[in-house]
Amino acid sequence: LKQIDSPVFAVFGERDKQTPFKHVGKKLSQGIKNYGEYVMKGCDHFCFSERPNEFNYVIKEFLI
Repeated sequence: LKQIDSPVFAVFGERDKQTPFKHVGKKLSQGIKNYGEYVMKGCDHFCFSERPNEFNYVIKEFLI
């Protein structure tokens, strides 16, 4: 992870059991220099399909 130089932005579902934010997010934030994250409240693993408008907005803000 420490070799990643590009900005990384992760979106997690608050109730995701496949990639739990509290485990995966912690590892990513400790390992990647330019790391950002967003946790979607009440969402599971497929947060992008549960609330696509919110997901798209967050990603768009990161890219701009």
